[in-house]
Amino acid sequence: MKKNIKKFIKDNKNSVILFIIIFFLQTIVYCLTKLIQGVPIYLNNWLDDLIPFIPSFIIFYISWYPLLLLIPMLILKYDKKVFDRYIVTMFMFAIFEGIIFTFLPTTMTRYPVEVTNISTFIINIIYMVDTPVNLFPSAHCAYAILFIVSVLDLKKLKKEYKILISIISVLIVLSTLFIKQHIVIDVLGALVVIPIYYILKKMKINIEKSGIYAKIFCQK
Repeated sequence: MKKNIKKFIKDNKNSVILFIIIFFLQTIVYCLTKLIQGVPIYLNNWLDDLIPFIPSFIIFYISWYPLLLLIPMLILKYDKKVFDRYIVTMFMFAIFEGIIFTFLPTTMTRYPVEVTNISTFIINIIYMVDTPVNLFPSAHCAYAILFIVSVLDLKKLKKEYKILISIISVLIVLSTLFIKQHIVIDVLGALVVIPIYYILKKMKINIEKSGIYAKIFCQK
């Protein structure tokens, strides 16, 4: 197993490096915009108040973190073209969210959580670490949606795996609402990854033929 992973990384070294670069770019954008943001606006509405607080959904919320690495590598294993669309969509979303976070920072009313079990304990930690700013669009939801559209685009992946990943991704999106980490409009904003992905698909983008790829990997 360990040898297979090493071989996979070696065979796809450049693609893995590009993924890591764009992943850290998105992280840097998120963190920097928190430092330079203006006064955030509240976007809560009556619809958000109707959504129940379900602490047990924290398991789906935190499952997003390992999937951020596992899903792209799965995509890379099965289809390089789909992987290219995936990471360029990541890059485009990072730019989009950076602009929104800078010029239209948002926040939400977050109610105190009474720690009574492991679920509420984890939620309370997340609340302390991740302050309720820069919520629209939700990166959590955007990547979960990107998991779905990319995996469904994999012709060689078995149908049952596509269904499983899609269900988990939908539960991740719902978890952002049920643990009161995001509101409905944040989820709607995350849908922007769908048109981005399919525009890139229509363009038949190929990273290895791009100028940035040549500058990073082909300079002598």
